[in-house]
Amino acid sequence: MSIAGETLEHALRIRERQQAAIAALGQRALAVRDLRVLLPEAVRLVADTLEVEYVKILERLPSGDASLLRAGVGWRPGAVGVLTMTDEAETRFLEVHGVVSGVSVVIGGPRRSWGVLGVHTRRRRDFNGDDVHYLAAVANVVAAAVEADAAQRRLAFLAEASTVLSASLEYEATLKTLARLAVPELADWCFVDVVDEGGRARRVAVAHLDPTREPLGWDTVHGGALDPDAPDGVSAVIHSGRPDLRPVYLDRRLGLCSLMLVPLTARDRTFGVIAFAAAESRRRFAPDDLASAEELARRAALAADNARLFQEAAGANRAKDEFLTVLSHELRTPLTSILGWARMLRSGKVASDATERALETIERNAVAQTALVDDLLDISRIASGTFALDAHPLDLVHVVEASLDSARPAIEAAGLHLRTALPDAPLMVAGDAGRLQQVAGNLLANAIKFTPAGGDISVSLEADTERARLTVADTGPGLSADFLPHVFDTFRQADSSLTRVHGGLGIGLAIVRHLVDLHGGRVSAASAGRGAGSSFIVELPLVQASTSERPAVETSPATLRGVRVLIVEDDRDTRELLETALTGFGAATRGVVSVHDALHAVATWQPHVVVADIALPGEDGYALIDRLHRLPVRTPAIALTGYARSEDRQRALAAGYQVHIPKPVEPVELGRVVALLAGGT
Repeated sequence: MSIAGETLEHALRIRERQQAAIAALGQRALAVRDLRVLLPEAVRLVADTLEVEYVKILERLPSGDASLLRAGVGWRPGAVGVLTMTDEAETRFLEVHGVVSGVSVVIGGPRRSWGVLGVHTRRRRDFNGDDVHYLAAVANVVAAAVEADAAQRRLAFLAEASTVLSASLEYEATLKTLARLAVPELADWCFVDVVDEGGRARRVAVAHLDPTREPLGWDTVHGGALDPDAPDGVSAVIHSGRPDLRPVYLDRRLGLCSLMLVPLTARDRTFGVIAFAAAESRRRFAPDDLASAEELARRAALAADNARLFQEAAGANRAKDEFLTVLSHELRTPLTSILGWARMLRSGKVASDATERALETIERNAVAQTALVDDLLDISRIASGTFALDAHPLDLVHVVEASLDSARPAIEAAGLHLRTALPDAPLMVAGDAGRLQQVAGNLLANAIKFTPAGGDISVSLEADTERARLTVADTGPGLSADFLPHVFDTFRQADSSLTRVHGGLGIGLAIVRHLVDLHGGRVSAASAGRGAGSSFIVELPLVQASTSERPAVETSPATLRGVRVLIVEDDRDTRELLETALTGFGAATRGVVSVHDALHAVATWQPHVVVADIALPGEDGYALIDRLHRLPVRTPAIALTGYARSEDRQRALAAGYQVHIPKPVEPVELGRVVALLAGGT
């Protein structure tokens, strides 16, 4: 055999050996999932196959400016797993070991090179193309193993996170645990903000590699993405419900270089944001990092929401227990007087001059008992969704005056000073006169109950272009910051102890909130704290006088003649039902299925009232009302939707709908509301 033939045969044997080594390494990579085992085996295999003194696998650190010697053959003892080198330091390292020749290939990664596989010798050697191809094949096996290892570690981390997160039933404790889990696995810094009762983001957790630096994270960076008050960043993610990936984000104060903002969402509600930030590691976040962060946030949101629901359920149970205790007391107290005086009168042992006082006491306590039962029935109707209003245009000034007339004797008996500021002109709203008088009466009764003798109660009524505003203020003990968010909750009282000074069930303000909701308004409470008094503000949408352009109609649905009603509903059966019902009441109707078609109909047909679903194809009902409000002429709109929760009602009304009606709707009731809006807006 010639020299050329022998050389070719030798090259083929080397090639076969390299291919066998690659196949063996691939099989081994499938069997061994631990890089701590696989990488040392890979470098030994390469050293034997290529007959070299040195082999290295360097992992590029997240900062990108240095590498860690993860596995090697031939290097000085103690270097593997410990030695971190910059490119310049690596050159000196090779010189120290007497390296003369070498070749390296890149080990790929999902978003950037993971590291380098290299071989070196102390003798002169020209590595050929087959050697490079062999190293590249080994690098591919290593890259696949690295990616599988990363995926496995992510799954293990998420599994551990789920276990840890589900172990806590404390809402904020769960979120603090979340921040601790994220560092250092996903980031160097982690911040958690949640939406408070007022709709503002509030920071509840901060974690960092060095706990002594964590106080810096509580002092938010004003104007930056981590500032809850800034228009972008945390606030934007809360409102959009979408994550925000910023591979490059510079913050010199905290040393940040990269940032991910991920929403915390449960049951279709974004209640917070978790921010992951890179600093000391100098890593740059990429889409796969965001995917891991989103999965962690999803699991954390479920755990936090479960903890919140548990706390709310426990609190509701406590409140109900306290309520039943108070209810028993409030029922038995008037009964004691009624039964006691009745039995004494029956026995004939009451002196003639005391008989009148006995009868007055019985009557007064019977009236109190009746009012108590009425309140309980109202709460029951509200809870079951059977509370109905007899709504029509009315003057709110007259309603408030009637409430004041009823309350004046009690105000005078309590030794209180009443100040009023009511307008001379009528303020027209759409509502049930009796129920609105109940709202004003409950607020006045609350002020009378809690204001000490000699104190002041002020009642004012004013309006802007869209809403009437009733304010009832007192100089009573005020409301603590802790209780203020719960002042309208059912079964909640600031003091439900046995030593409380004031009686009552604590449901009057809850009834106020529900009645105001049913009228399409909103109610709020304000207090500077204990001893500073309190104010309750009720806002109701105004109903303007009818114009010549829009026909006046009564509140009966049978009088919708001449009223144009645009129905925006993508479900054909529902749309046809609504058109048929309103046409039967005399209205002219037109049905469309999208926001685009609705806007075109408003521009060309000029309806008097819009009835719109919230869930629509493409843009939703909230986009529609926003676009309608930008038009020169305001068209009254009704949200007729299957979203029937209290928060859905509040959102629809806050967006600008005059009325929120949950499906299914009685055609007669819808006709009344359409007549009301068409005739008074």
